[in-house]
Amino acid sequence: MICVPLTGSTTEEMLASAARAKALGADLVELRLDYARSPDVPQLVAGKGLPAIFTCRPTREGGRFAGDENARIRLLQQAVDSHAEYVDIELDSVAKIERKPGVRRIASLQDFEQTPDDLDAI
Repeated sequence: MICVPLTGSTTEEMLASAARAKALGADLVELRLDYARSPDVPQLVAGKGLPAIFTCRPTREGGRFAGDENARIRLLQQAVDSHAEYVDIELDSVAKIERKPGVRRIASLQDFEQTPDDLDAI
């Protein structure tokens, strides 16, 4: 399976990149909402053209989203509410996102210093 991360700065750039990725044989795209200015999440879900992971990584976990945490959670919830296939949520935020049937949540943790010893507990 080939997954292509998309880091466009606008909704239109991301949709164009998704179409190009599909044409080149990608099976899945990761839409990095933290790279976009004011992404239109429902439009991205509707127009992406292939299955997608929606991610909005905060700076504390290596991403580019430096705004208000509630605004970041709203973007991810929009992806869930718009019936995205996958939504990647930081482990410390996963409880803040309402579940919807058919939407798979990926709980992630980025540790750039080491592999945690307690992976089973995490």
